[in-house]
Amino acid sequence: MKRRLITVLTIIVFSAMLLLSANANETGGVPASMPDDMIEEEIASSIVMFINSITDESQQNVTAGDIDFSRAYKIYVSYNVFDLDDNSFSQIINVCERSSIIIYEIPVFLENGDVYVANIERRMPSNENLRMVLSESELAEYELMVGKWVVSAMHQYLADDVPFVDYYEIVKESARATGADPIFVGGLPYFRTVVAILPDENGDAGRLIPINPPAFLWYDSLSMFSYEYSQNGWLDYSTVKEYIRTHPPEVYPDLSGGDPGGLSNVTYDDTSFPWWIPVAIIGLIGLAAVFILKLKFM
Repeated sequence: MKRRLITVLTIIVFSAMLLLSANANETGGVPASMPDDMIEEEIASSIVMFINSITDESQQNVTAGDIDFSRAYKIYVSYNVFDLDDNSFSQIINVCERSSIIIYEIPVFLENGDVYVANIERRMPSNENLRMVLSESELAEYELMVGKWVVSAMHQYLADDVPFVDYYEIVKESARATGADPIFVGGLPYFRTVVAILPDENGDAGRLIPINPPAFLWYDSLSMFSYEYSQNGWLDYSTVKEYIRTHPPEVYPDLSGGDPGGLSNVTYDDTSFPWWIPVAIIGLIGLAAVFILKLKFM
């Protein structure tokens, strides 16, 4: 009886530890999971309507079945992660979740090789510029969708002109090597396109991968990183961060990041609680209970 009780307690304790550890290390995964309040049927309908309106009749008509939400990329924009003193990968994710604009990009592949990419984001309240160009009825219709997920833009990649660049194809080797999922961040200083960030073995941001490498190799001020990229296929996050923080974009106003995004003066109050503290407490309590029971029933 006493051995069975000790065994049960041990299983409960370590199950709780594993559960907390799993939740603490969850990053959302690749591919990205869509938010619960996104109505995928409405998004798919908007995408289908747009693509079919601009493709000629000889091309395949796109249907809702062609929209694969499991291939969506989740991108954080409008927050400069290099402003963070902490390089903790989980901390970067926490800050991005709180302080950035989140965009989902969904690629739609046509049989002729063309690719359309839909940008999906929450509709923001109207601003003065928008109110100047929209009629009263258009503005009223716009306001009805504020706060909801909508298709905000569409990008066309023609097979014989501008081939589509698959984010995951670029980062898959690093993801396999690190055993971790990346996050995608846009609108950073010096980088005109999205970058992927992956953690190292210590849980800090380790690898930075520009999705479109020429976007940073064009700049003479970052030419020092071109050799590292050509050798590794990625850049050291800490090295790039240190350089950019010592050469702020105010000095190079044309390098302040591309659309969507750019820099913003978002403040962040660190109220996060380190995940390992409750794990350690549960572990110590459980081990103490097991030790006491052993003494009692010996």
